[in-house]
Amino acid sequence: YMKANFPVEFMAASMTLDINNTDKLSVFNTELKSLEIKVLGPDINASGAVFTVERDAKGNGAVRYALGAIKNVSEAAMQKVVHEREENGPFKDMFDLAQRLDPHVVNKRQMENLARAGAFQSLCDNRRQVHSAIEMLLKMASIAHSERDSGQMGLFGGGGEDENAQPDAPGLPEIADWSKIERLTEEFEATGLYLSGHPLDDYGLAMKRLKVKSQADVLASVTSGAKRMAGTLLGVSERTSKKGNRYAFLSFTDMSGVFEAICFSEILSEKRDILEPGNSFYIRAQFDAVEGRFSVNNLQLLENAANSAVPGLAVVVESDTPLRALRDVLSDGIQGKGQVTVISRLGEGSEVELELRGG
Repeated sequence: YMKANFPVEFMAASMTLDINNTDKLSVFNTELKSLEIKVLGPDINASGAVFTVERDAKGNGAVRYALGAIKNVSEAAMQKVVHEREENGPFKDMFDLAQRLDPHVVNKRQMENLARAGAFQSLCDNRRQVHSAIEMLLKMASIAHSERDSGQMGLFGGGGEDENAQPDAPGLPEIADWSKIERLTEEFEATGLYLSGHPLDDYGLAMKRLKVKSQADVLASVTSGAKRMAGTLLGVSERTSKKGNRYAFLSFTDMSGVFEAICFSEILSEKRDILEPGNSFYIRAQFDAVEGRFSVNNLQLLENAANSAVPGLAVVVESDTPLRALRDVLSDGIQGKGQVTVISRLGEGSEVELELRGG
């Protein structure tokens, strides 16, 4: 009843119950996508210690990511930070945050992961700059905290003739931000999720030309056979078979969720040097609809596949009637640059994909 009538509130509450379980949060994130409910990234001036609901002017609800769900960040510590914000107003910048922060509550590791997750984005949009300044900010927080305890003037407090005067705060280090991929990688390592984007975002046209299907679409099709997929590698779990052969389970993420594919010894040995978490791949996979299982037939770096992708032609054959005419057209000796693929659906419940040579 709650999920059907109050889906945003239900999902926020469910995620709060599993706030320390990154794997479960990833499952919830995928479900939110299927429900077309937005997930807003963590924000020191908007997030709660737990997952909360936000609504826009039209009343559309979204789940705001919890500060306490960021890895190695204490929910109790974030409750105190949120309390400070609610009592004395939003933080104006990183130095205002440092002045009001209790250094006995929030430590360096927590601050670093908050920065990596993008929680300070509303105060400074250069995440690397903030990340590099954490030690300085915590020193300022410690001094300000000590001065408050001793009744002295704060670091940025006024004084003198003008009580509203504030000396200039020292600047953050002059350093370029992380690249888009680096930002997403840091974000993923801090939260276990890609919240502000996905590494595959820049490959939309190339994936369309490569006729890539998302894992959600493949699963929904309930059709066994060869599939073209793309994914960013999350992890590699190597095993040894009873015959002594090495194989691995490769964990990928695409924009519809997370999926796993088994990679056997020959391909594992051939591709081992590029199987690094964070790399994105164009995957030729075999899908077993009965088992719901993927196995890798081949893979290559998506960037390389994208560079070689050109518009092509896919011919879907669902009966044997046009086969003779199709053969005549394809054997006329005229070749183009595009890849011609024949997709046979002659077998009931199965699909065979053939790439024609010389296309």
